[in-house]
Amino acid sequence: MNHQVISYDAEPPSNMDMFVGMIRKTMWEEQTGWLQSITIRMPMNLACTLEALAKYSGHSRNKLCVKALEAAVDQMFEQIPGNEREEIEIIRSEFLTKKLKEAQSGEEVESGEV
Repeated sequence: MNHQVISYDAEPPSNMDMFVGMIRKTMWEEQTGWLQSITIRMPMNLACTLEALAKYSGHSRNKLCVKALEAAVDQMFEQIPGNEREEIEIIRSEFLTKKLKEAQSGEEVESGEV
């Protein structure tokens, strides 16, 4: 498969643009760094849709789920008032600070590719 390198003169694509591009096989993304494994339950129809998207696109189900969640969170933040965004960011920072302290104290932290 040929992968095209795209340079952006203006704004980089949104997470939704990237998600759609990944499905349409026009964009590829590699993410590495700290990871957090979580288990979620979802409706069977959605799970089957994600499996179909993964098979069609050639991307892992996990990679597509992460990008879809990033796109959904971006859209959610666009639709809520600034004060609510700020409250959520404060809580997020608290979680990140806790994780950083755990990593610095020697607790095991997952890292790798999404």
